[in-house]
Order: sequence, then structure tokens, then C-alpha cells
Amino acid sequence: MVSAGSSPTRSVPATGTARWLAQPGTVFYGVALLGFAIQAVTGFGGRLFLGGNAGWLLFIHMLGAPLFIIGLTGFAVIWAERCQFGGGGPYAARRLPLVQRVLFWAVLVFGLATVLTMLAAMLPTFGYAALDALREAHKYTALLLVITVGAHAIVSLAAKWARRKTG
Repeated sequence: MVSAGSSPTRSVPATGTARWLAQPGTVFYGVALLGFAIQAVTGFGGRLFLGGNAGWLLFIHMLGAPLFIIGLTGFAVIWAERCQFGGGGPYAARRLPLVQRVLFWAVLVFGLATVLTMLAAMLPTFGYAALDALREAHKYTALLLVITVGAHAIVSLAAKWARRKTG
């Protein structure tokens, strides 16, 4: 029984995995990175090492897409306020450094372009030439996405390690 003035949930300091899971932005970032890793390995790995992306590899690539889309969407919604470019405002104190903000928006642009090129290819309105163009656009936007996600992860980890050393 909960008495008046007491909390129905016990306040326990979060440590390790519990602390990581308590931050939805980190969870969405992790889901997006997991989906991204599946997409990158099956997309570029198949092309580089197996000569193409077909059969089970393509199936796994398509199964990883929802993780990436959900993670990217959550990442965008939760982190967008910290990545604004405007002057003041209520979130000015919580803003990330400029490099992280630029990379955040680049990841979102290239991620959206990568997703939309394949979603557009699923519409029955395009001919063979347009489907080839969409597939090529998907490949190159995905390559730009790989580069920006890698840069964003490196910059974010470096900033986190720098905060741990100083704080």
C-alpha cells in the first residue's frame, strides 16, 4: 500500500544497462545503429564480397530496414531540439556542439533519401530505366549515409569521452 506523500515506484539509481535504457534518445540511437549495421553489412558487404545483393542476403537487408527506420525516426524526434541552429530559446543550454549538429542533420537527410529511393521504387509507376536510377541513387545516398553515420559516431564518442575526463 502506498501512503500519501510517498511514491508508488521506488527510486533506484540507474547504473550500467539500466541507465542506458532509461534514456530514450540513447535507445533510439542504438536501434538506429543496429538497423544501420544490418543494412550496411548486407548492402555493401554483399556487393563487395559476394558480387551482389540477392536471395537471403536481400531478405535480411529488407528485414533490417524497419529497425533502421524506427530508430532513425526516434533519433530525429528526440534529438532534434538539441540540434537546432537558432540563437537563444529554451534549449540553448542543452545544444550539442556545431559539428555534431551538422552531422545529425546530414544523417537525417541522407537516411531519408536512402529510405525514400527504395520506397519510391516499390511504386508501380516507374519503368526499368527509372528503377535502375532509383537503385543507383539508393546506393550512393546509402554510401553518404555510411560516411556521415561513421563521422557522427566518432564525434559523439569523442565528445562523450571528453566530458568524462573533464567532469
